[in-house]
Amino acid sequence: MSVGFSEQAMAKKLEQLNNTMQSIQTLSLWLLHHRKHSQRIAQVWQKEVLRETKPGRMLSLIYLANDVIQNSRKKWPLFQEHFYHVLEKALAHVAKHADDNTLNSVKRVITVWKERNVFGGSTVEKLLGAMTSVLSGSRVASLMDDMATTPPREEQQPSTSAVVSPITPPDSGRSAIKRKSDVALEDSTLGMSAPTTAELLRALRQLEDPASADGDTRQQIASFPEAVANPAFLRQIANSEQADVLHKKIKEAEPVVDDYCKRLSKEMEHRRETQQMLIDYLRVQKEKATNTQDLLNRFREKREKLKTDRVEVYKHYESLPDLSKLPNMEQLNPLPSAGELFDKK
Repeated sequence: MSVGFSEQAMAKKLEQLNNTMQSIQTLSLWLLHHRKHSQRIAQVWQKEVLRETKPGRMLSLIYLANDVIQNSRKKWPLFQEHFYHVLEKALAHVAKHADDNTLNSVKRVITVWKERNVFGGSTVEKLLGAMTSVLSGSRVASLMDDMATTPPREEQQPSTSAVVSPITPPDSGRSAIKRKSDVALEDSTLGMSAPTTAELLRALRQLEDPASADGDTRQQIASFPEAVANPAFLRQIANSEQADVLHKKIKEAEPVVDDYCKRLSKEMEHRRETQQMLIDYLRVQKEKATNTQDLLNRFREKREKLKTDRVEVYKHYESLPDLSKLPNMEQLNPLPSAGELFDKK
């Protein structure tokens, strides 16, 4: 796991970003770990958006920003503020180069921001205004459709049913229950970013051989005279020769101790990051379990309704007359023709 941040490192990770749940979550988590650089992160993100013209790539970057904003707005609101300052220009660029499907997906993200009060109503209007400024005709109407009547919701505890997932664009050909299942399962990661199982395992494996368990280095440090670390022993120095000997020992111990302290510091930072990864991972797994159970319950309800409908259809079928008992139509006298009906005779 990387412990440092640089614009070059972020730019490289953005180049590798793709429109999958795992890719977006992984990079979002990395950015949240480097939240001290939130302003630079927002600026690098904007540069990447502005140089893109492919709808799929631009949409992935919008999803990334959404994930970071929603996961940071409670604890680290500066992320939200810094992203807001770059969103107008970025969204205008996306709207200019996006196809209709991408525009609809971006609209869904902005709708979520409005519903969940991620940004205030006036802020959402500014973002929409930036997009409509580069659109015309039916595309403006399509973007603004339903947005004016979408009310902001009261702030609630994080709930997977409250977020519409951007990972899979809406598909009118799917059944309603399929769309609900997609939203439920994907929402748990849109609103709550968490590491993948592989990432968590890699982080845990790095703790199998930590600096704090380096017995050789600890033994080496313990072998230095106590006077190296305890200033009280300076009073026992009687002449310059003893001072020179102690000075040499200190010079010898300094790089060893300094390097070990740096390794211990990195280990502590990694332990804190891993602890947060475990918390996030457990939280999302619980949310996924809840969503899966809800989905299962809905399917059970549908199944029971289908059973009831089948019984009703069968009853209706049984109530229909038996066609085999009707008289033979061929044996009946034929109906009079129109001429016979109006024959005056």
